Amino acid sequence: MRLTREERLQKTQNRIRRTYRLEILLPFLLGVAGLVVLTLIAALVPRTSLTANLLITILMICPLVILTFVLVLIMVASVYGMGRLNNIAHKPMHKLESLTITARDKVVDSSDLITQQTVNLSTKTAPLETWLNGAFDRKKKKREDLP
Repeated sequence: MRLTREERLQKTQNRIRRTYRLEILLPFLLGVAGLVVLTLIAALVPRTSLTANLLITILMICPLVILTFVLVLIMVASVYGMGRLNNIAHKPMHKLESLTITARDKVVDSSDLITQQTVNLSTKTAPLETWLNGAFDRKKKKREDLP
């Protein structure tokens, strides 16, 4: 059963959506879930002194947040840029996919036609082939009779 052109394009779109969900959304959601779990674990640990918490916050967490904020901005900008590039490349790639599907269909149809013509020619020449095989077999028998 051959799929129609629209069905193949829909199948490709479904594959792209599935890849998006598996490779982008799933790791993001797992990271968020990991942060929530770490926050819950930190909340359940018995409290230390207020001074220690304040110093850790000022000396470690604040610089860490400031430095990673720059990385987060770069990542957001790169994701936005990749989305724009994907939208720009979508139409030409869609046309190329349609063109390759059309070319594949033509090649399959041509090869089917050639196969059918080959089978038809073989059935038409089968008696001739049988006769030729019989003629050469007789010559072999005559040569075997010679001393």
